Amino acid sequence: MERLLSLVFRRTALEDDVVGGYHIPAGSDVLMVPYIIHRHESFWDNPEAFDPDRFLPERVAERHRCAYVPFGGGPRLCIGMHFAVMEALTIVSMVSQRYRLDRVPGPAVIPEASFTLRPGGGVRMKATPRSRQTRKADVEDVEAPSYTGGCPRRLGIADRALG
Repeated sequence: MERLLSLVFRRTALEDDVVGGYHIPAGSDVLMVPYIIHRHESFWDNPEAFDPDRFLPERVAERHRCAYVPFGGGPRLCIGMHFAVMEALTIVSMVSQRYRLDRVPGPAVIPEASFTLRPGGGVRMKATPRSRQTRKADVEDVEAPSYTGGCPRRLGIADRALG
């Protein structure tokens, strides 16, 4: 699953603040764009690369808590987050136990905006069945990732790193 799930989050500043050198008056609407946050070089080493290890607990602990917000945060955290994560982990684990997936060479994947951001035209994959012995060896010691969310409600000192 790509780390792009929502296009824009709108929040209202509860009090005057300065973020990234810009004065934000109380009552102003502030838009946060996960697509940009998820590629911000201040948070991610080589942000365009596929690197599942960036979600290991020790690396998550080093990062700003709002650097990854696929389900929003605070009181408006997506109510379907836990179901979506459980569903994705179940599907990925079941498919990856039975098949090795390799991307078929072809055109570059272009993001397509809808309710969520997805690969336009899909991603062609080759599924190679795994033997029972290969399945067991390939999936041992795999730890499921976790997502805890929890961005603050308002813009403030903790969010200045996003500026």
